[in-house]
Amino acid sequence: MKNIFAFYSTYAGYTVFFLTLLLSSCDKAKNNPSPQVRPTVGNSASTGNYLTFASREEFEEAIHNIDELAPGETIDQHLKLWEEEHGGFYSLRRKHEENAAQGDSAVSPINDDYFATMVSPEGTIQIADRIYRLDFEQKRVYHIPAAQAGELYEEMIASPSNNQIKYYLFDEPVLDYITTEDQGTPSSQSRLGISLGSGVSCGNGAEALSDDDEDYLASNKRIKCNVEYQKFGLYFSLLAKAKYQERFMRVWWAEDACMTIVPDPGAFWREKCLTNTNTYNGYISNSCDDNTVVMRYHKSTRGLNKYQIAVKFRVGNFNSQHYYINQ
Repeated sequence: MKNIFAFYSTYAGYTVFFLTLLLSSCDKAKNNPSPQVRPTVGNSASTGNYLTFASREEFEEAIHNIDELAPGETIDQHLKLWEEEHGGFYSLRRKHEENAAQGDSAVSPINDDYFATMVSPEGTIQIADRIYRLDFEQKRVYHIPAAQAGELYEEMIASPSNNQIKYYLFDEPVLDYITTEDQGTPSSQSRLGISLGSGVSCGNGAEALSDDDEDYLASNKRIKCNVEYQKFGLYFSLLAKAKYQERFMRVWWAEDACMTIVPDPGAFWREKCLTNTNTYNGYISNSCDDNTVVMRYHKSTRGLNKYQIAVKFRVGNFNSQHYYINQ
């Protein structure tokens, strides 16, 4: 049995959100226009397109609005329509969806499908006057000025070694740092960043980035469950997610089902740049229009100082085991 650590125990009974004033450095603008698709610089047939956001505020607005589903709309339908409305954008999410349909078992490096819809298959995205590339193996965020894309873009998405290409680490709030004197580390050099643990829970106080497993309703029925804190430098996500599947001819297929995320007791988190304030979410999330249920508790360009998710997943009368992460 996993224990809920003491820091959050006093908040378990609350069912409202707590929020204080942001520090002046954390102010966010709202009501910005939707992003536009921009062809990749260099017209490389191998790289396709990436999305361009005119500002950080526009990017943040899209982060928060992309999960606004219409009544009866499934997540998959919604994200496909979102891509179509943005110039038929070919996203990382779409690439992995197509690969899976062809029998590829590779897992997307971004479990948050909403953010995976905003990133190109090469992990690139433009925000304001800089183009960023997420390197999922090295856990780096490379960046170049958009004005220098013609000479640096192709190298940035391949094997960066040019010191004009700089990077931050996935742990770091890139869009905060880029406005300071710290413009990143040249790609050929090592960078000492924020150390936040191994990502594997190893006792009280240890950081756990994810908890996932498969819960079987029967020999041919299961739900794949996951709670996770994902860090990509440009985007930080705290989410719970489950998919329902049934096995036929030795293959597990997605099947529609009514699914629920049951708070036990829910999620708590503290965003960086906020005064000592915890946010609590104990809402029940339901989905009967798809094979997937998702709750994005935190979705921001800033990471978290502390967090916890403690939930169960339900399909019909079946309850999963307890899923739990904390820092």
